[in-house]
Amino acid sequence: MNTRRFNRFESFRRSVLAGGCFVVFGALALLALLIPLPILLMVTPRRLRERRVRGLASLGFRLLIRMIEGCGLAHIEVRSEGIPDLAGCLLIANHPSYLDAVFLMAHLPHVNCVMKSSLLNHPLFFPFTRLGGYIASDSEDPQKLIEACRAASDRGEPILIFPEGTRSTPGKPLRFRRGAAQVALRAGLRVVPLVVHCDPPALTHGYPWYRMPDRCVHLVIRFAPPCEIADFAGGAAEDWSRLARHATRGLENYYVRQLSSDPHEPLSLP
Repeated sequence: MNTRRFNRFESFRRSVLAGGCFVVFGALALLALLIPLPILLMVTPRRLRERRVRGLASLGFRLLIRMIEGCGLAHIEVRSEGIPDLAGCLLIANHPSYLDAVFLMAHLPHVNCVMKSSLLNHPLFFPFTRLGGYIASDSEDPQKLIEACRAASDRGEPILIFPEGTRSTPGKPLRFRRGAAQVALRAGLRVVPLVVHCDPPALTHGYPWYRMPDRCVHLVIRFAPPCEIADFAGGAAEDWSRLARHATRGLENYYVRQLSSDPHEPLSLP
């Protein structure tokens, strides 16, 4: 078998395994809707329901990650000089793959996540996203997003946001929206940058599950220490709107630099 044919066979084999993992995960999610979730809601006080539902969702994601790693589809590692106290912080991450969001929600059981409405209303997962209190990113009223993030921070929840708004497109430059900077500034939140390296590209724009690469995906997630979003603005701003614009561009440039560096090196701050 020549190399090209072998690579195509390997890609097909890995795509079949990936499809199997997602089918099993969907079946487990459906089972959780019928048994564990109703029981959890009956025995959990109202004030703890969102946290417990997110914990149940995190358990499901941990099982998915174990299946993916167990099948040899991906290897995921976290690089940090000791993960800092994340309570009440805004976690800002680039989004090269479906796997990074899954892993972070598995690794951080009580993280709240800013999600698109299409995910919040997914026909299979909406009971978890709604009952888990996840935050809608595309509300018509930006102030509602800011207030929701401030309330989650006041409860001590880490909040995960992807400034790109969707998964990255391989080969195209990063394009961050201002929402993350606006939330951090107006809600008064400290930020924790997370830089995600994914090699080779997989489960991103242009790479659906049935187009898996022919080798194991290596995902490295690096945590930086908490900082202020204004640190990325270079000190040049007269008002919040301009500060958010400068901070967004500074944050974008920071990620471009870090993504071109060794993924096993500690992150430096601006």
